[in-house]
Amino acid sequence: MENNIVDQVVLKTGHTIQLIEGNVLDATVDCILFAEISRNIELSGTDLLKRAGSSLQDLVREYVKQNGTLDRSDKVATINLTSAELKVNNVVFAAGPLWKGGKKNEKTILEETIYNCLEEANNKHFTSIAMDALCTDLFGFPNDVCAEAVYQAIGSWCLYRQFAYLNVIKVIIQNNKLDKFKEYFPLAFKDNPSFKTETSSGKPKNLHIKTGSNSDLTDLDEEQKKRKVDDEEETTHKRKGRNEETTIETLLEENDDDEEDEALTSDPLNKKLKGIKKASQSAKNSAWKRNRNEHKFLNKAKKKNIDDISTNITNAPVNIQAEDMSISTSLAMEDYSNMKDEDENNFDMTFL
Repeated sequence: MENNIVDQVVLKTGHTIQLIEGNVLDATVDCILFAEISRNIELSGTDLLKRAGSSLQDLVREYVKQNGTLDRSDKVATINLTSAELKVNNVVFAAGPLWKGGKKNEKTILEETIYNCLEEANNKHFTSIAMDALCTDLFGFPNDVCAEAVYQAIGSWCLYRQFAYLNVIKVIIQNNKLDKFKEYFPLAFKDNPSFKTETSSGKPKNLHIKTGSNSDLTDLDEEQKKRKVDDEEETTHKRKGRNEETTIETLLEENDDDEEDEALTSDPLNKKLKGIKKASQSAKNSAWKRNRNEHKFLNKAKKKNIDDISTNITNAPVNIQAEDMSISTSLAMEDYSNMKDEDENNFDMTFL
């Protein structure tokens, strides 16, 4: 029965964890966790459906129709029900993993599923929750692996959600599966260094629940701290290295600019080059002004209706109009028309 408390502990995080021998369906809590189901929350043949009645199956089918299946470990469903055979009014459903020999990260997936269900219950402002040996019947989980996953998820969540709404967690196990849960309970909570030292609530901690002595657990905790310090030092070193490289590149660029300026001002040849550049720039400006004046001249010629100028070049009639000629072309044609016959053969027209 539920009132047979095997072991319990009150954590400094404000949570009470109880290990109880009995049936989870007899629990007096705000909600119970049920994870040995398919993605479609099919409850046929389960003790929960026998106790709650067919109305529960109708409720979960309606939930799936509106919200979809429980196809991920972070997707859970909370169903509110009223049954004379159950002391609880809320059930948190999650699709737990099938045991495949431990080759598909089944234990980790089960931990994540339990963690997310605890988070869901806390978000619903439930103050107590009960769970059994999850996935050890139809889904084939070994009792020891299930016990580690359950305690790992509970411990991590308690460290992450200190003094939360959900403050009572009951693990209710039937007699034939109780041994491993009873053995691991003090290792997970009473003797675990994670609950003996101050811990921040920023991230979940890995509790390293293993069978062994207290010294082994202390060594694991010290090794974890050392690894964390090494990672922080490596990250700091990389960050400093990037900052130093950026500073060096900036200094080199500034130094190159300074050296270039000094070379330009000290070397006489560079001074000449700078003078040539300036002269070239001024020449470009002059050419631009000259072209602009030519365009003004042509515009005036159009306004005065200058007649077409025609001449014969190499016995071929060519009509050259003032509006299509530049000033230099017009002057050349005028000189050609005034030339003598003996100079016509020596006149070069290729520049046109």
